[in-house]
Amino acid sequence: MKLSGVFLSLFVAIGVGTIVTAAGNDPYGTAVGQVAAAYEMQQECNGVGSFGPEDYQGFVLSATEVLKKQGLRKNKMRKLLFYGQTVWIQQEKARILDERGVNDNNSSAVCSFARNVAGKNDTIGQFLVRE
Repeated sequence: MKLSGVFLSLFVAIGVGTIVTAAGNDPYGTAVGQVAAAYEMQQECNGVGSFGPEDYQGFVLSATEVLKKQGLRKNKMRKLLFYGQTVWIQQEKARILDERGVNDNNSSAVCSFARNVAGKNDTIGQFLVRE
């Protein structure tokens, strides 16, 4: 009886650790944040445009083709971007920008960042063009 309890505790401890680690390194959440940031930038910032269609659906379809070439599942990305909870998508966008040192609430800083990375070999800039 005690032995199975030890195994159960070990299983729970390993399982919880795996969940926490996976949440912190989720490539799909990261990609969602990058695409959401790029979409907002091309909509809101002067001097920055989209590398594809400017409407959300067209933008997502184009962006997921790029992400597919980088090893992410296109249909999973589309599902997350089209049907994911808006709050989660915005949180991922804010997290990505924060990691890059950009305040999501400061539109001037966001647009300056967008102009700097547009069209470059950058995880966000790859979805933007400089106008």
